[in-house]
Amino acid sequence: MLQYIIYKLLHIFIANHNESKITNLLFKNKKYLENKNNLPIIIFDVGCFRGDWTKSLLKNLRKKTSKQVLVHLFDVNPKSEIYLKNLLKNRNVKFNNLALNEEKGDKEFNFNTFFECSGSSLDNIYKNDKGWVRSRKLFLRFFSFKKIKDFSKIIVNTDTIDNYCSINNINEIDILKIDVEGSEKRVLLGAEKTLKKIKIIYTEIVENKNMYFKKEKEIIDFLKKNNFFFLEKDHISNVSLFSNVIAKDNIFINKNFL
Repeated sequence: MLQYIIYKLLHIFIANHNESKITNLLFKNKKYLENKNNLPIIIFDVGCFRGDWTKSLLKNLRKKTSKQVLVHLFDVNPKSEIYLKNLLKNRNVKFNNLALNEEKGDKEFNFNTFFECSGSSLDNIYKNDKGWVRSRKLFLRFFSFKKIKDFSKIIVNTDTIDNYCSINNINEIDILKIDVEGSEKRVLLGAEKTLKKIKIIYTEIVENKNMYFKKEKEIIDFLKKNNFFFLEKDHISNVSLFSNVIAKDNIFINKNFL
């Protein structure tokens, strides 16, 4: 319960809420709306956790259109389906217990057992940052008398966006949202064939401070080569507090969609 309360407070007061902006970007293109005809709007939420981003996006989309919206959720949190129970009552929302990355298989996943909503990843950026781990544990310990757990290793199924789209006959993605705590480059590498069919990418980029701008440039250059225009970014200030980690939310638009 404590984790949930803190998560909701962070989501309400600190998280960057770009759902309305992204919706407006999607519907700003009149040619896109005309070409859509009766085709559904396809959303990928990679690293969905409790589904709050998707819920907010769906609410914004309903204000703009009566078109069918199909959502594909991806997360490997062991409690995901419990958290998403109400959202999954919508028949147009499909949950996948998958970690999307650059290849299909099984991988070790760092699961943050003391604060589920942050730091869980295929990568070790948060797990290896002693300042981030200690400060977050200290904060939780201040509000709880229970023993604070640590990261645990779990084995998860992985797949690529390219393979997933091929199997599920998905020809295009209107909005791809990525929140995978440092593994965003892996997700994009696994979508190289699909990128030309994606309209908008909204991705968090996470890295150590001394490596952040190198990683950010690599992702921006990779997407530019795949015909994407970098629109803007928002700094996630709470991540860098007492840590050596930087996180920013970035919006990219396919040039063919402009």
